[in-house]
Amino acid sequence: MLCPSNCNQCDSTGCLTCILGFLPVSGVCVFTNDCSNYLGVDPNCASCNSTNIANSTSTICEGCLTGYYLVDNISCLPCPSTCQSCSSYSVCLVCSPTFTYTDGVCTCDALSNQVLNNSKCVSCGSLLPSCLTCNSTATPVGCTACLPTYYLNSSGICVECPSGCTTCYQNNSCTQCKPGFIYNSVALTCTDSALCNSTQYFNGSICTSCPSGCSSCVDSLTCIACDLTYSLIDGICQCDAQQSMFYSA
Repeated sequence: MLCPSNCNQCDSTGCLTCILGFLPVSGVCVFTNDCSNYLGVDPNCASCNSTNIANSTSTICEGCLTGYYLVDNISCLPCPSTCQSCSSYSVCLVCSPTFTYTDGVCTCDALSNQVLNNSKCVSCGSLLPSCLTCNSTATPVGCTACLPTYYLNSSGICVECPSGCTTCYQNNSCTQCKPGFIYNSVALTCTDSALCNSTQYFNGSICTSCPSGCSSCVDSLTCIACDLTYSLIDGICQCDAQQSMFYSA
């Protein structure tokens, strides 16, 4: 019995088995580009063609599985770990999750303060608590700047500034205070303005004594309570005329 074209074995119903590159369909051999039908083909090849079906060595790969790129129509090599798909090792088409695509290259987003850690892009803050920017070339990754109200110590760790400070030095000395705090330029500390005593007012930077005769005031011009022997008149503490008092410097 003469078998149909490209058929290895047949019976009265038609072809049962076909030569490489063909599959029996309704008794005849139909060409297929399914690479599993070819011998010696790269296992990561997704589609194939054969210039000579009888000679499996001439099989040519036409496309690779996702995550691989084709070399010389023969081999499928893996894309870099930063790429989901690529046309070559140096040209990415789609980036892996967490990576940012820029001109054919997948990298961590430096503008978002991301660095590479265990093959993933992560923010400095998630990798190093309270860190704003990192040195991605260091091993391990090191912090280069901290979030506000933190300072970078000699070990590269972000440490919280003392209470009331918005910025501070490595030696735990304040350089700027939060609103409502008083800066002491000698002790380099920030003190809560509410700690001014009853005869002082907070002038925006330090506790300042109330005007003479005031036991309490809101500023240098306005008293709200007077010492004994003084009377409060229009926000000013004056000697009590009813007791024949006069001011003596």
